Amino acid sequence: SSKKTSHMRVEYRAKNVDKTRLIKPKIISREEEIDKILEKIKQSGVESLTQAEKEILEKAGSKN
Repeated sequence: SSKKTSHMRVEYRAKNVDKTRLIKPKIISREEEIDKILEKIKQSGVESLTQAEKEILEKAGSKN
């Protein structure tokens, strides 16, 4: 018996991929990073920070 095989091409695409991020990650200064974190605190509160964001602020605070 002969089996028929179907050749189907499947493409996996990420939805809403930001192509600029794929080409070149944006390099931001430490000051810009801290400003973004402080703005996030202002908007959403300290509880909204990730562990990494908290560590960045702690390191920045211990330098001064």
